[in-house]
Amino acid sequence: MDPQTPLPNPALPDNAQSSIPSVYHSLEEALKNPTQVFSLNLSGQTLTELPTQIANFVNLRELDLSFCGLTKLSPLISHLTNLQKLNLYANSLTELPGEIGDLINLQDLNLTANQLTRLPDQVGNLKALSRLNLYGNALLELPANIGNLNSLAELILTTNRLPFLPKEIGMLNNLIKLDISNNPLLGLPDEFANMHSLQNLSLCFNNLTKIPPQIFSLVNLRMLSLYNNNLTEISDQIGLLKNLQGLYLSGNKLIMIPPLIGELTNLIELTLFNNQLNQLPEELSRLIHLTRFDCSNNFLTALPSQLSNLMSLTWLGLANNQLTTIPPTVLTLTHLTNLNLANNRITAIPPGIGNLANLEDLTLFNNQISELPPEIGSLTHLNRLDLSNNFLKTLPKELFNLVNLNWFYLNNNNLVELPSAIIKFSNLNWFFLHKNNLTSVPSEIVRMNKLSVLDLSDNPLPQNEQVKLKQLLPSCNISF
Repeated sequence: MDPQTPLPNPALPDNAQSSIPSVYHSLEEALKNPTQVFSLNLSGQTLTELPTQIANFVNLRELDLSFCGLTKLSPLISHLTNLQKLNLYANSLTELPGEIGDLINLQDLNLTANQLTRLPDQVGNLKALSRLNLYGNALLELPANIGNLNSLAELILTTNRLPFLPKEIGMLNNLIKLDISNNPLLGLPDEFANMHSLQNLSLCFNNLTKIPPQIFSLVNLRMLSLYNNNLTEISDQIGLLKNLQGLYLSGNKLIMIPPLIGELTNLIELTLFNNQLNQLPEELSRLIHLTRFDCSNNFLTALPSQLSNLMSLTWLGLANNQLTTIPPTVLTLTHLTNLNLANNRITAIPPGIGNLANLEDLTLFNNQISELPPEIGSLTHLNRLDLSNNFLKTLPKELFNLVNLNWFYLNNNNLVELPSAIIKFSNLNWFFLHKNNLTSVPSEIVRMNKLSVLDLSDNPLPQNEQVKLKQLLPSCNISF
């Protein structure tokens, strides 16, 4: 029988089938009829070692030994030759017995959060294994015969101590997802280029100074994550990965993006935040399917006008740059729902902001804005608006058209009064006015019956005004 073929349940009388629990949670109960136990969950039960009776469960398909405090795995595990799923999450295993290789029908092995420093060579015998999770161990190397795991589709090696990978990893022809994040990798073996089935590759939090050239042969990649490395440049070969839908390059030391990134016309998400970019190539305009773009924490002073072609964009992050105005290009992206321009040097909001009628979340925290244009009242889908840390003295009457606002931040401005029109904020739940110059709040606030948090701290409100507000809004959490 093909080891990947699901094993049939042994024949049982019809009346017996209905009386068998789908999952046993007690070893004592399971041992009453061990040959009829197919799923055993002992998660959280203190065992230290695998009980010898485990060998009796010859038809067991699923075994959960997570959070059991196991310090060793008994060779008796070899008796469970019908086992398809083994969960050893969060134990204290420092090694595995060679007998683990006898589990020829095993498809899913979870060894997350143990203390393994190596794997036995016999792991290479697990020919039916499709998912192997080794997250959070202390592996220093992988055995060469890991390349024998022809059925492996998902391999998780996150948070180990792997300085290199064996060349045999290139033999995993059916691998679809590989996560090697948070290791001290400096590069990849040449044979890595042979993994043509790979679609999802994560190499975050390593020590890479350039994108390993082997990656550019993986033409079926859909997701490539390289954030938090030491990348200083991106090769023009990036344009070969034409099937990429997600490219994550944040937290590196990039000073430019090559024009050939424009070849990645299937990209849906691109993150470049926390680099050293002072400009973007106009070829980004070819990424017409891009829905999410984050270029926060860079040194941008402007955007290419051609980016107005990115009409699929719904999420745009430009926080922590050096913008002095909202780029005209941004004001043409009418499908935007989230726009973050916090921590720039923006002095005014242009009337064109009214074009972004689909916005639900607008963040302009910590800029130099002294007034709001009437057109801001056109953003009637806004749910969250952050205008904190600016220089606002008054609010235009059109602002109160934003009847769907749920979160409104006006902390640290220069407001001296609130107009009675605030009652139009009938859906407002969180209202932050910390550190302004308010001496009173209009009594009409009583009609804002959904208000649950009102922050008026660091305002010169007299005591009688505070008492009045507490009476008007008895169920609201008010800070003075």
